Amino acid sequence: MFEKIVLRRSETGLGLTLGEVAEAMLFYQNVHLVLDPQSLGAIAKSLGLRELLALVERGRLSAVYAEDMLMARHNLVGTSIIKHDFITGTVSKTAKDGKGDSRRSRRARLDLILERNDRSGAEAKRLSDRFLDKIPLRKYSSDYFTPGGVHRAALASLEDADYVTEAIRRMLTYHVGFESFAENLRAEVIRLDDGKFVLNTNIDFDAGNARRDRSLGRVTEGTLVIALLDATADVSIASLYGGDFYTSTMNSDLVRIRFKELLRRTGISALQLQQFKEIVLPEYPAIREVINSGERSFKEFEELLDQSERFRAAVHQMSPDSNLVKEYFTQVLREGWISSLPAKGIRYVLGLILGAVNPIAGAAASAADTFLLDKLKGWRPNHFVDGKLRPFLDV
Repeated sequence: MFEKIVLRRSETGLGLTLGEVAEAMLFYQNVHLVLDPQSLGAIAKSLGLRELLALVERGRLSAVYAEDMLMARHNLVGTSIIKHDFITGTVSKTAKDGKGDSRRSRRARLDLILERNDRSGAEAKRLSDRFLDKIPLRKYSSDYFTPGGVHRAALASLEDADYVTEAIRRMLTYHVGFESFAENLRAEVIRLDDGKFVLNTNIDFDAGNARRDRSLGRVTEGTLVIALLDATADVSIASLYGGDFYTSTMNSDLVRIRFKELLRRTGISALQLQQFKEIVLPEYPAIREVINSGERSFKEFEELLDQSERFRAAVHQMSPDSNLVKEYFTQVLREGWISSLPAKGIRYVLGLILGAVNPIAGAAASAADTFLLDKLKGWRPNHFVDGKLRPFLDV
């Protein structure tokens, strides 16, 4: 359980936050980041690129960098028809660069991204050398993530009319002002001879945007098209790496629509982590919250991580079908007065607690639980939770 997780997007859909990375590092044995210009900039600002590279060098996590960006091109034909096309592109120039002075090499383009994040030219080049040595560069447009590139896979996904309709319906529920259009949605993709496509829907974008606060930004047909493209990127990445996969809440929904089983394991793990937080640490904030708020630094988190090896190993050794909360309480209840109870009493108390957490698990508590209670000695997961994790969260 919790062997490997791949992180691409924040829960909100923006670049990964430092807190989300830290939370994954505490519970998972292997944490892999899929970075692109957007998420690299976010991590560089919150953590610092030197610190990110140091984590990779020390084996705390691994990463890959997709240097190109997934985009959609929209062309208005006449007064109402919009032709769409999926494309990719790289940032290869700034306002400071002269006309025609595009940065053509991968190293030069990486320098540019780092310079955009307040790095001097000399510092950017030094960091680029370390970056290229430790983190491989790939492209969404290459065959690395999926044959033919992610943008081509996204175009192919439009052939599934049921998926497109259900995906757009789900997207509308995430956008304030557009929820009412989801119920009776009609959506149709018309593929054109030039490789582009037209999206026909019965959505009234003017009416929907009129119900939105200006700070939320406008939702357009292009918004939906870009979301379909980004969801395909998540499908490709999750399929390539396996393990649990972490991306935005909306994208996770879209991926599940298309491949119901692909993120099933991730959903189970996420639910168990949520239950663990709500039941074991109900009065404390989440790790991501205390880090993203600045109440705890990442250096402080690393000190906590150094003391979590036995806890992480215990979690990792649980079978994929185990219940995290059940296993935690099974081991905790070996302490003190509980050990003096007869086997029948132990099963009864354990069943009461498990029943409160999960009625099915409570009903299934058996002599196997008693065996665990009697056999396991010494260190227990709650020693780390009570002695290290709770004080870290108590800010």
